[in-house]
Amino acid sequence: MTRDQYAEKFMSLVKSIRAERVDAPIDVSIASRCEVTDVAWTASDPIADAQRFLPNAEAHILRGVDTDALVGPSDRVDDCDFGASGQEKFANAWVPILASH
Repeated sequence: MTRDQYAEKFMSLVKSIRAERVDAPIDVSIASRCEVTDVAWTASDPIADAQRFLPNAEAHILRGVDTDALVGPSDRVDDCDFGASGQEKFANAWVPILASH
């Protein structure tokens, strides 16, 4: 899939949420790093590109935590899923973001 196709799927979800009269901010993290697939991970893959493209303040879609940059290999248990240190980094990074809402 392309960046635009991923973004379109996400916006369909946003449309459904907004149709239920939920106007709360939606935060989008950048989270695509996984080294256990058959395809080599790169920072500029279509999923991460879509996640970077999606934030739109007018639509209350805001930038979340960039876990691809924040959570390194030593913070992951299997080069994909967060270990305890990765979970802690991720949670701590959300505090100022959510406090700003």
